[in-house]
Amino acid sequence: MRIIKDKDNVVLFAGMELTLTNAGLSGPGWKAPGINSSMCTLEEVDNIPDDFQGGHYYKNGNTWNRTITGEAAYQKQQADILSAIKADIKNSIQAMLDLKAQQHRYDSIHTACGWADSFDDAAALKAWGVACWQKAKDIEAQVRAGTRSMPTTNEIMAEMPEFTIQQSS
Repeated sequence: MRIIKDKDNVVLFAGMELTLTNAGLSGPGWKAPGINSSMCTLEEVDNIPDDFQGGHYYKNGNTWNRTITGEAAYQKQQADILSAIKADIKNSIQAMLDLKAQQHRYDSIHTACGWADSFDDAAALKAWGVACWQKAKDIEAQVRAGTRSMPTTNEIMAEMPEFTIQQSS
């Protein structure tokens, strides 16, 4: 694999068939005459980062480091992944709560909560919903604190409290 680095060692291009001369940079079927050997260097490398994008890494010896732009892109990507995971978990918990409420003849967990002062099953559904959201919040706090790794949605769902109804006297 060949890489093209600028004077700051920022890797601009990577590819198998790159050629850098005084006349310019070229690859299969393209030329970039404005990028030449007076401003850049060509280096042979064994591998590149899996998420390589031009301008996102610089290479210092054998070490690949992210540029400021690369770090910002990485942080945004991680935030997007976390946001998608959180949305999936939220949707899964909500669907579980709604399904259980529907099994007890309510349209949704929200409807059951509205009847919590009148019916034992509605009160139990409301308490169970609170317990489930609290469990999810506790798991998130553990992940943020670094005391546990990020579980999958299925692992989180397996940790949700059981639904039980205690009859009032």
